[in-house]
Amino acid sequence: AAEAEAEALKARGNACFGSARYEDAVADYTEALESTPRSATLYANRAMALLKLRAFTEAEEDASAALGIDPAHVKARLRRAHARVEMAKYDEVKAGGGPYSRAPACWMWGARCSFA
Repeated sequence: AAEAEAEALKARGNACFGSARYEDAVADYTEALESTPRSATLYANRAMALLKLRAFTEAEEDASAALGIDPAHVKARLRRAHARVEMAKYDEVKAGGGPYSRAPACWMWGARCSFA
């Protein structure tokens, strides 16, 4: 029952996100996480909504939580890199591993950074 409720909340959060209602999406993902706290996808989805709200610290935390559950979650790795670039944490982007550790992450969002 809890899993079905979490899935319904995730779907509602996705619909809110699709309608650019990012605060509502965050609320739905948060509520879904109460039932299924080990969902990398919910953390990654909430991280994306938080990025849209420019809540970069929280987005980084959620993306890291998703990666703690599923280290291979590519979207979570991208979202964490995006948050870190926005916060000018370029060394952490490099240290984060994966394809985003070798520079292009900052260019994707037009940030000026150097990876010497």
